[in-house]
Amino acid sequence: MSLKDGWMVARFGAATMRTPIGNIERWRIEGPFHWLTAIGVRRSIRHGDVSFAGSAHGGLRMDFRERVRWSLFHVPALYVGVDDLTGLAAELTRLGIPGEDVRKVSEREASRLPASVD
Repeated sequence: MSLKDGWMVARFGAATMRTPIGNIERWRIEGPFHWLTAIGVRRSIRHGDVSFAGSAHGGLRMDFRERVRWSLFHVPALYVGVDDLTGLAAELTRLGIPGEDVRKVSEREASRLPASVD
């Protein structure tokens, strides 16, 4: 995954998707996901979004202003499963692209968070 020279280029094995950075409308960090549904190159039949992921820890979804041609498809969004989701989100934010982190917190992780004080 790279963001340089005005282009977003994502690769997973032989699969590549490329679009101008200005075509990225927003981003969203989601997950974690079940490994069986997260790993590999996948395309959603329902929504048409594509996933390039090698880990179930989560993914960063980029929604496009205009669908990106990828083989026979016109893709509305791409999930990338990079190691540093927060770093990628920070770079997209620096480039002026808004987004949010909506990752799920497991019950075990939630039990370790400090209690809120009202």
